[in-house]
Amino acid sequence: DRSRLVKVQFLSRNAKGIPWQFEPMVREISVHPGEMKLVKFYAKNESANHMIGQAVPSVSPGQAAVYLQKIECFCFNQQPLKAKEEIEMGLQFYVDPEIPKDISTLSLSYTLYDITASASS
Repeated sequence: DRSRLVKVQFLSRNAKGIPWQFEPMVREISVHPGEMKLVKFYAKNESANHMIGQAVPSVSPGQAAVYLQKIECFCFNQQPLKAKEEIEMGLQFYVDPEIPKDISTLSLSYTLYDITASASS
């Protein structure tokens, strides 16, 4: 839908106790509904140990979640990083053209969790 733009904001946070840098490489973009976009997130394991992280997404406002379609996302997979290792992780998505006209901004937030213990068992 070339007649309008939707602003997509990207946020990140670390769950308690995960010593990683984790952040979007771009904070927000404007997209036409239906337009495919690729953005990247940066992560670095700041610890002296191999760790496995898992990012869990949430979208606000809540009713917009069904209109944000992730095609490929680092959140689909566990992210194993060696000590001091860094990585760029991709997110390919589009906003469904059926998104209600009154939603002009949505936020995609990821919380990064340390799942090393549970992934190793």
